[in-house]
Amino acid sequence: MSSTDYLRLNEFKIFKELRESLPKTCNKTQNLITVHDNVLFTWDFQNHCVLSLNLKAARGKEGDNVIHQKLLPLHPPLFTPECVTVNQSGSLLAISGSSGILVLELPSRCPPFGSFQNNKEVVYCK
Repeated sequence: MSSTDYLRLNEFKIFKELRESLPKTCNKTQNLITVHDNVLFTWDFQNHCVLSLNLKAARGKEGDNVIHQKLLPLHPPLFTPECVTVNQSGSLLAISGSSGILVLELPSRCPPFGSFQNNKEVVYCK
């Protein structure tokens, strides 16, 4: 375990998938991870979708036992994403790059841990 990874995030399946999806060459700094209301959002370059992880629900679980969701845009971006941002109410997620922006409407979250659409593995977003 890395001395900087005290939350053991590297063991979670979402970060294993993220490492595999990163482009081999990267010339610009990118801000592709954000957290809002205990939900972590990050861009998956390989599948052209947003991966979301409820950090509160993941607490106390180990490695592959932590479930994450894929938020698939109905119309994937035609540009290279460089930044992921969530609005204050958590209803919209913006994916932006040097040549465009895509705004996704996030579905409402469901109890008990605030997952999207009753914890479906894949969620389609407008």
